[in-house]
Amino acid sequence: MIYLLFFIISFFLIYIIYDLFVIRKKKALKKMKNSKDMLLLCRVGKIDIDKVDIKKVTRYLCLTNSFIVSFVCTLALLLNNVIKNFYIWILSSSLLAIVGLIPMILLLYKLIGKKIMKEGR
Repeated sequence: MIYLLFFIISFFLIYIIYDLFVIRKKKALKKMKNSKDMLLLCRVGKIDIDKVDIKKVTRYLCLTNSFIVSFVCTLALLLNNVIKNFYIWILSSSLLAIVGLIPMILLLYKLIGKKIMKEGR
């Protein structure tokens, strides 16, 4: 139960910070067009960034990135109870983050791309 609470709190905290500093500011929203997240989304999701609403796409990215970070942090916290040695926990958490983040990012960005393409039709 505590892990679910940690996940929900971290998800909303990351989302609110991202929303305040990126989505609501026009300068930051303009910079998002050339960000690494957007470029990766364009490649993986096969979308044309000039033809879509940048604010909507940024909101999708915000939700997705918040979910990914919260999920990996929750898994690392869960792993802390299984592994008692601190150094082994650090190594295994780092490995989990590397191995878990890349496939999750690619998969979820592909799903975002499909959703955006479906809405554009």
